[in-house]
Amino acid sequence: KAQKKLEKKDAAKLAKQNPTDPPKVVALISFHENADIQLAKRILLDGCNDQSPILENQPHHVVLPDFAKDSKGKKQRLTFLDVPRTIIGVLDATKVADVIMAVFPHTATFEESAFDETGYSLLSAIKSQGLPNVFGVIACDKNETSKSQVAGRKYVERFFHSEFPDKSRIFTICDKTSAQPMIRALGSHNVQPVTWRQDRGYLVADRIEYDANSKRLGVCGYVRGGGFTCNNLIHITGHGDFQLGQIATVDD
Repeated sequence: KAQKKLEKKDAAKLAKQNPTDPPKVVALISFHENADIQLAKRILLDGCNDQSPILENQPHHVVLPDFAKDSKGKKQRLTFLDVPRTIIGVLDATKVADVIMAVFPHTATFEESAFDETGYSLLSAIKSQGLPNVFGVIACDKNETSKSQVAGRKYVERFFHSEFPDKSRIFTICDKTSAQPMIRALGSHNVQPVTWRQDRGYLVADRIEYDANSKRLGVCGYVRGGGFTCNNLIHITGHGDFQLGQIATVDD
């Protein structure tokens, strides 16, 4: 009995140290042409002590540090998606995102909004479709500390809270230290359910492989929701509906 108790205790400790839940999908969306998504992502990855190369418009996985564990003491994982500034691209990304990370430049004035014309169009589209959790982020170089830039960040925050008033939080990040509060918030927050997803299974592709001989496409990723069977057609964005040939489980 004592041995079994020790084994259970070790298993519980291991479960806390090693994440078992799928990564939270974080969609980085630029609401102004001057907002630097790549800078925001690089600063956040530095805050997670992840120095691996990042590729534009490619999913990037990261395990969050110990200080960003959830309320149960479990480590969390994120998948960052940097999204192209198109209506279709943003709508497709927000369909599968657990968190929208609204990225802004540090400059704004009373006359010049933190949202440009395209940004407002994207905002209207995603509000109509339905929003998950939203975090705002102002990414800037750590040497940018002038009074005008500080004032600009205040205006950005004002514009952000006027468009996302429901307890949405905005962070200013310029280096790995300033990014830690945001990383902690991403790890500890509870994902807000989006009702129309409940009966619609979906998958964000981490990698794909195509076999020209058999004309089969292999898609790998985390399945969320129900409905994936070989008896149902699946839709691949931008390509149409297809019949599944096989579903297989692979190691995480």
